[in-house]
Amino acid sequence: MALDQEIDEGEILDYEDPAEGRRNVISDAFDDHDESIAEITEPEVAAPTKIETTLEDVSTSAPDVEKAPASWTPASREHWAAIPEGVRGEIAKRESELQRTLNETAQARQFTQNFHQSIQPYEGMFRAQGVDATTGIGNVLQTAAQLQMGTPNQRAQAVAGLINQFGVDIATLDDMLVGNMPKTTQASPEVVQLQQQLAEMQQFIQSQQGQQQQQVMQQQQNIQSETNKFIAENEFANDLRGVMADFMDVAERQGRNMTLQEAYNSAVATRPDIQEILKNRTKSSNNQRAVSGARRAGVSVPQSHGTGGGGETPSTTREALLAAWNDHS
Repeated sequence: MALDQEIDEGEILDYEDPAEGRRNVISDAFDDHDESIAEITEPEVAAPTKIETTLEDVSTSAPDVEKAPASWTPASREHWAAIPEGVRGEIAKRESELQRTLNETAQARQFTQNFHQSIQPYEGMFRAQGVDATTGIGNVLQTAAQLQMGTPNQRAQAVAGLINQFGVDIATLDDMLVGNMPKTTQASPEVVQLQQQLAEMQQFIQSQQGQQQQQVMQQQQNIQSETNKFIAENEFANDLRGVMADFMDVAERQGRNMTLQEAYNSAVATRPDIQEILKNRTKSSNNQRAVSGARRAGVSVPQSHGTGGGGETPSTTREALLAAWNDHS
């Protein structure tokens, strides 16, 4: 066995560090969270013995009209409550049908993706033969079927075609058929010793890779758990996931450890629409607290209806009390 062949088989030079950036892990965690929501949203089909009960449950269950579809933009979701309930029901029904279609075609889409990945390394070979990948695979399967199920004459014809097509040397083929294998040279003791050292090195590298992979898997599980909890507690996290991942990736390259909350705050700063929503919510909440505080103090807070002088609505308890005192005086 040649030395260069032994190195190729050991794949010593093909070692890669399994550590990944947090950006990919965060993005994967968001995707896994989306898939888990889709799985919960769409009930599984029950066993045949319970099909009547399942159909009754499905037919009587109304679509969720309390929450806007997650695929909508934050600004659009703010107007969800203003949409008539009947229209919201139709929208939720269509979203449910779309999600069901995606779930039903997931296996077919995964098969297509896997098939494309399998044939991608050989597309150049098919192009060199002047055929596309689908036609090339069909030709290969046709030849394999002829060799496996054809008559002796058909098998011989198929083999002869392969020999002519790929330029197989007849003399070498004849030697192999009659058992005259080419002689191999005996490796020197130095080469044998070097091969043993390479084997020990390969074993050590595999052991290190196993430990590193376990550490990476544990880190990924921790990040995914943290991300799922963060998504549940922050409304716009799913809308900002790409920007958040970018910020965390940049911070990692700079040697800084950025938390999800820091990335979320930085991502919100890049979205004026979300800032406007949060600002309006804060203003509305402050107004409500001011009115409640004034009422607890025994003060009647006047409400502006857009007529007369058009004064601004009090935003704090102090402003509400002052406005009440001015009206009273």
